[in-house]
Amino acid sequence: LNPAWQVLTPSWIRLDPLSGVLHLQAVQGDTTLLRLPLQPDGTPISLEVYLDWNRAEWASGLEIDLQPMEGEGLQWLLGSWGGSAWLERQIGQVSEAPLLTWPVLNAAVQDRLELGFWWLEGRPMMRLLKNGENIQLPPLNISELPQDQAYWELTLRARNLQDGSQGMMSEVDIHSIKLGGFQIRAEAAPPLD
Repeated sequence: LNPAWQVLTPSWIRLDPLSGVLHLQAVQGDTTLLRLPLQPDGTPISLEVYLDWNRAEWASGLEIDLQPMEGEGLQWLLGSWGGSAWLERQIGQVSEAPLLTWPVLNAAVQDRLELGFWWLEGRPMMRLLKNGENIQLPPLNISELPQDQAYWELTLRARNLQDGSQGMMSEVDIHSIKLGGFQIRAEAAPPLD
């Protein structure tokens, strides 16, 4: 874990010293877990996240945000929904309908996900591998990211997806986060949230 990451909820985060895997256990939603201050370096923006989604209880989620101080950024949400007899997982943009939904037998089913985002000829592109399978996704509804902003953050947040879902848990093991178009900012800007 790069020392520039600001760990905001240390009791929910564990770094495996042998594998380098970052284990997040998000128990209380709408809480920022980690924050990384960034500034654009003028190269194309890209973001890749490799993770194992180990547990997702009803109405729990993890949000992965790449945001400027002002304007629109990327906000991915991994969430879980269901009833007494079924449970499903979803991936999508925070303010949009899910891009992908799939059923799971129980909250503890593991899914290995590789999420990738980049720009190609001015259009936002996203790649998703779920358990090694390339998943076709609909086009993203994201405008051009404002590279003229000096302050950006990459943030990981626990999310409640519905009132009354406090205490529901998501567990994620992050194997790597690769970021293009940015360098780590030495001094942090005021938090975005």
